[in-house]
Amino acid sequence: MKKYIHIYNMALPIWLLIFFPRMWLFVAPVNFIIDSLVLVIGMYLYKLENKKGIYKKVIIKVFLFGFLSDFIGALPLTLITLHNLSNDALSEVISAVMLNPFRNAWAFIWVSCAICLSMWCIYFFNSRVSFKKLDIAEKERKKLSLFIAIFTAPYFFYLPTAWFF
Repeated sequence: MKKYIHIYNMALPIWLLIFFPRMWLFVAPVNFIIDSLVLVIGMYLYKLENKKGIYKKVIIKVFLFGFLSDFIGALPLTLITLHNLSNDALSEVISAVMLNPFRNAWAFIWVSCAICLSMWCIYFFNSRVSFKKLDIAEKERKKLSLFIAIFTAPYFFYLPTAWFF
């Protein structure tokens, strides 16, 4: 396994944000806009009242917990790269996780699990923290949390980082 792989051992955009800090100027506003759109669409879909008040109360939490959830989901992608690369089969999986998860079935499963972990965290943080003090039914709070989790999950983990080298 080539040594240059160790430098790029994180999934996009985590490694991108670390190695190219100016990317925060692009990623943060885009993420905020996406979170806002999904939250507003979800409120309309579930016919919640006082949409403007709800939006103002929760958007910052939804945005910040979304980023935190992306980082939590990136942990398994980072941790797999810390294994010894002497095993050829594991080496192939690790390489695929880092560069192109579609190249190996096990890498695709690993990345899918990381995305599901992020999705679960988004759901958990929103239903238990962001929306906890809202004056809406628990059922609506859970449906809105699930809607946001599904549509803001970090599917960019599937993006082949090999395209950037």
